Amino acid sequence: MKTQEILKLNPEELENKVDKLKQELFDLRFQLALGKLTNTAKIKKLKKTIARIKTILTQKSNQQTATTPTFVTSTAKPVLSNQSPTPQPTTPDLDDTVETIKEEQQ
Repeated sequence: MKTQEILKLNPEELENKVDKLKQELFDLRFQLALGKLTNTAKIKKLKKTIARIKTILTQKSNQQTATTPTFVTSTAKPVLSNQSPTPQPTTPDLDDTVETIKEEQQ
């Protein structure tokens, strides 16, 4: 299926087409397992067609959400300037650790 043909279809038709192609892909894989499939390139073509349709579906849904305005309300609490940041746990200095190891070895 060509991209131009896919672009002409509406999202509902595209979803139906994906379902039909997935069923056809299942049948082809079943035939492959039974050893009855002669043209294995059909599987690759079907997978690419399904991916192409899904990509166009995503693009169409993104275009619809981009055209509709969305209002985001912030639920984050403001940080007050008099609050101190969370204290970080202290770790011993590397030099102190090296010195204690040397002392233990002697």
